[in-house]
Amino acid sequence: MINIGLIPTVRKKYKNQIEVCVDLRLIQFLKKTFLEKKIQINYSVNKKTNLIILTGGNDLSNIKNSLINVRRDKLNKKALYYSKSYNIPIVGYCGGAQYLAFKFGSRISLSNKHVGNHKLFVRKNIFSRNLKFPKYINSFHDYVIEKLGKNLVQVCFAKDKSTEFFFHKNKKVYGIMWHPERNKKFSKFDKILLREITCI
Repeated sequence: MINIGLIPTVRKKYKNQIEVCVDLRLIQFLKKTFLEKKIQINYSVNKKTNLIILTGGNDLSNIKNSLINVRRDKLNKKALYYSKSYNIPIVGYCGGAQYLAFKFGSRISLSNKHVGNHKLFVRKNIFSRNLKFPKYINSFHDYVIEKLGKNLVQVCFAKDKSTEFFFHKNKKVYGIMWHPERNKKFSKFDKILLREITCI
């Protein structure tokens, strides 16, 4: 059994109400990725969690200070604490990747060029099996990782040199700026990538 802690997006639906939501396609992607193993999805984390996923959605509260962004940062903070304390792999997609990058000293900046498909450039292939990266990836974000913190390693980047995929030198921390769940058909590459970096 793989226990996956899935940190959701925080939304404000009605006056004085906060709700959380997760793209059902992301859950389907995880089930397809770990098809041969039974998985359990939880929307919180603890020391028995085997894998933590920080989903996309929300902005960093230090960039856009709002109630929903502050709430989301609190959820992410708790998840990162458990990841570091119990050596649990943590993978951030899009907004989740931005949060991890920022927490490890990276610079996040505004960009209006990252919506739609764009070319992917590979700087450092970290896989022994020579995993072939796709030529193009999707983008649905307003902010980019402009400069990485000193302990983070850039694997892939966009045309504007912003980071699309990174990992931490000493911790099980990974950030991916594209959305595997938004492809019409789940990519074999994305499934292999998640299994490779998490060793599950």
